[in-house]
Amino acid sequence: MVTGQFGTVGAGGDDERMRRELDGVQVSADGWRERCATTIEPAGGYVVVLTSVVQSRAITLVSCYLGDLHRAETGVSHLCLAPGERTQIAQQTLGEIAGQTHARACLLDHVAQLRDMLDELTDKEVSIELDEQALAQAAATWR
Repeated sequence: MVTGQFGTVGAGGDDERMRRELDGVQVSADGWRERCATTIEPAGGYVVVLTSVVQSRAITLVSCYLGDLHRAETGVSHLCLAPGERTQIAQQTLGEIAGQTHARACLLDHVAQLRDMLDELTDKEVSIELDEQALAQAAATWR
């Protein structure tokens, strides 16, 4: 690991903050409820990647956030994968995103995108529960 003016940089596996599975993400709709496997990974000083998989539906959302250290703007690309559906990639620039840390803010945006994607794919109103533990784990990946 190398420590400098802007923090610590390490090789993959050197830092416990590199890739982390988040606990406490649940999806539900009309009597259906399951844990949603979600990981967060900082990929450099300006990038956060979130991946969520809804296993029973074989649906995956990958979101990549690129933002400056002052969080004035954040760019995001969402990759949506679902059986029988065409792969979707959506990109946008967000203004300043709310959250105590950049990673928490990215997680909140990611689960909102996941909810919208599941609503559309399942034709049901989907709810996502995100507990404080998941938000704390996300925050710990970006300091």
